[in-house]
Amino acid sequence: MPLSAKTMALSVETMALSAKTMALSVETMALSVETMALSVETMALSVETMALSVKTMALSVETMALSVKTMPLQL
Repeated sequence: MPLSAKTMALSVETMALSAKTMALSVETMALSVETMALSVETMALSVETMALSVKTMALSVETMALSVKTMPLQL
């Protein structure tokens, strides 16, 4: 194969690899965005879980207070 044909073949191969690399870069970016969105969602769920824990603790304290109030009635 003449040198110019080899050069052209390599040039075409290089272009194909560049296109593949670009496609992978775009895919990687999309996955990064998806990962970020999932991180934000996870954080929101963590905050919600913490809020529910605080509410649960408050209800426990309230229940204890009611138990203390009703103790004399049980005696």
